Amino acid sequence: MAHGKQAEIIVVDGGSRDSSVAVAQDYPVKVYASEKGRAVQMNLGAKKATRDILYFLQPDTLPPDRFVLDIYNTMLDGFEAGCFRVKYQSQSWTARMEKILAKYGMKWSGSADHSLFLFREKFLELGGFDESLELLEDFDLIDRLKAEDAFHVVENEIEVSKRKYAETSFFRLQFAQVLVYQMYRLGYHHTLLKNTYLKLLQRP
Repeated sequence: MAHGKQAEIIVVDGGSRDSSVAVAQDYPVKVYASEKGRAVQMNLGAKKATRDILYFLQPDTLPPDRFVLDIYNTMLDGFEAGCFRVKYQSQSWTARMEKILAKYGMKWSGSADHSLFLFREKFLELGGFDESLELLEDFDLIDRLKAEDAFHVVENEIEVSKRKYAETSFFRLQFAQVLVYQMYRLGYHHTLLKNTYLKLLQRP
């Protein structure tokens, strides 16, 4: 797409043990090493970015074909930030429920999969992602954006690969995300959120 030809692609690696860095270096992208942590890695990518609009895309997610145009149209409509709805490759009932709830503006799972975009200036003004949060740092930033009525959800869907659920069942991951999200809304400390999430997924 013509609007995206001048975009820069930044990959921030947090110490991956696979061939991600080697694969990325075969393409015209910028690769940076970072301490592990989603908020830390995304903040570093934003710091290194030189364009006016930031778009955060997680591994194993594929944006819709017209995502560049969707982002531009959102900005032209007066919003400073937004994200896409999500579609999981899994055909389980929980995936269908996710889609139904999202359609009515209700939250079921994490928003990182939805891929956040916003003006770089706005990102810096809000201080970026809170690096003290090891989970739900995206919700925290989105809450701050919504407080200023600057956020829009695009109807087109981003697709999440089944590989995201290779280490655990789709149902277990969705249940963990639902519970931790509700705990976040109730104000539980982020350390308890992290420990609960890891325990539910049985990760050390």
